[in-house]
Amino acid sequence: MNAADGMQGVEMMNVAAATGVRVVVPFILGEDPKAMSLTQGDPWETMIPWFRQRIEALEAAGIRRECLILDPGTGFGPADWQWEERRKYQEAIYSRLDELRVFELPIYVALPWKFDGGRLELLDMALTAGIDFGRVHHPRFVRERCDILGLSV
Repeated sequence: MNAADGMQGVEMMNVAAATGVRVVVPFILGEDPKAMSLTQGDPWETMIPWFRQRIEALEAAGIRRECLILDPGTGFGPADWQWEERRKYQEAIYSRLDELRVFELPIYVALPWKFDGGRLELLDMALTAGIDFGRVHHPRFVRERCDILGLSV
């Protein structure tokens, strides 16, 4: 289950708890990804406590911890973000993605599907960070990048 609201809705939590499915928990500020805002300053200062709170709430709702998959939310972003802002934000996330390992849960990333304007570098950063799951629009291209980077798929 991939809940775009950051698994903040009671109905989604109830479904996940009742079925025992794996759950992708994306980081978003607010409940609506379309209204998400950039974190001010270091995104990790907001993201780590946010995930800590979400994990506690999800476990309290009956979702087993081993069913959770963490998503730093880089696939989201309001339409009014300028690309350069988004690129810097994603770079800040991907360069320190291992900080999510503190929760000892798998990490999911919505991988870039365009490869201009620094997006190829972002793809390489995400891949070399050692993600566990990724949303991919161009699997052959991503496999080729993994080969170039010396990574196993």
